[in-house]
Amino acid sequence: TLRFGEVLYGSGIAVTAGTGEEQPGKTEAAANRYLFVTASFDEGYFGNPPPGPSNEDFQTKADSLWTAADSTNKKRQEKLDKWTEKVTKGRELAKSLDARFADWYYVISAGSFGKLDLERKDLVIKKD
Repeated sequence: TLRFGEVLYGSGIAVTAGTGEEQPGKTEAAANRYLFVTASFDEGYFGNPPPGPSNEDFQTKADSLWTAADSTNKKRQEKLDKWTEKVTKGRELAKSLDARFADWYYVISAGSFGKLDLERKDLVIKKD
């Protein structure tokens, strides 16, 4: 999540350290914004967990002795393991990004803000 603060005029240490010194010439070129970055994980992104195996007998049998049910249970277990791995990695990534960015604020230029401040027409293409 990107949260932008109000317009801040100035440059250098007055802006980054927040000394509060007013800078002369409040022009668009000298405009900056505070930026706060946080990360979270959307639990629903990967959908509900797939059904797991009805039993785990296949784990104790040799592959040559598997029944059709054992093969189905193995496939279900693999799908569940992949889903679990994706969710775990997503949670860990969000946690590490939040730890990296959430305690800080950043000052970005008006030009950088303009690149991030998109309008609907920039994101949506009319379907023919």
